[in-house]
Amino acid sequence: MNNSLNDNQINNMNTDINNNINNMNNQSEILNKNYLNLSMDNSNNAVNLNAKDKQ
Repeated sequence: MNNSLNDNQINNMNTDINNNINNMNNQSEILNKNYLNLSMDNSNNAVNLNAKDKQ
C-alpha cells in the first residue's frame, strides 16, 4: 500500500493552506479596522464629554 501523497493532493493541500492564511489575514484586517473605529469613537466621546463638562 502506497501512503505517499501525489502531486495533485499536495497542490490541493497547499491551496487550502494558502486560502486559510488569506482568510485569516482578511479577518485580522477587519478586526483591526473595527478596533480602530472603536478607539476613534471612544476618543471622540471623551473629547465631547470634556467639552460638555467645560460648558
